[in-house]
Amino acid sequence: MAQLAKDIGSLTFKPNFLLEKPELLARVGYIAAQWSEIEVLLGLLLANFLNLERKAALEMYMSFTNTYPREGLLKAAASTKLEKEIFDDFCDVYLKEIKNCAKQRNKVVHSGWATSNNYPDALIRIPLDKRVEFQEMSREIRVQSHSHSFKNFAQTLEVWTVKDFEDVSDKLEDLSCRLTATGKYHIKR
Repeated sequence: MAQLAKDIGSLTFKPNFLLEKPELLARVGYIAAQWSEIEVLLGLLLANFLNLERKAALEMYMSFTNTYPREGLLKAAASTKLEKEIFDDFCDVYLKEIKNCAKQRNKVVHSGWATSNNYPDALIRIPLDKRVEFQEMSREIRVQSHSHSFKNFAQTLEVWTVKDFEDVSDKLEDLSCRLTATGKYHIKR
């Protein structure tokens, strides 16, 4: 799990900084690609629940651009095909796991990423809500750690190493494997 930054040093946040960290940049891209595959598998699960042609079900699922309507669609479809006990398990365990993985993916894909001279083998995660604060604090490309406002801001940043990206990736892989195991949920006859 990513750790909060202790002494951030200087923070570099500019469009091409990620090119300096190709291994870590690849991890961000891999997590995005994994989630794309999970979305396809969720569309196929919908096809299974509704006995629809796979392409049509995937198009239907992908037409919802927000997580909550997608969850509602899966839940409604599952309620028509799953026995009550299995449906409860689907909602209490499976949908919860999907939401947790979506949050982890969003944390990676929708955050700002920076580099720090004090963490040469890591990326510094700037949460979406903190990016505005960061932009207001300084219009400069490089922000120094000596200012009081920066020190307060830096205490909220996370240091992400290869291991942290791998942890998220492993969770997505586990979910993908569960979605691929088509026999998990038995359809009513």
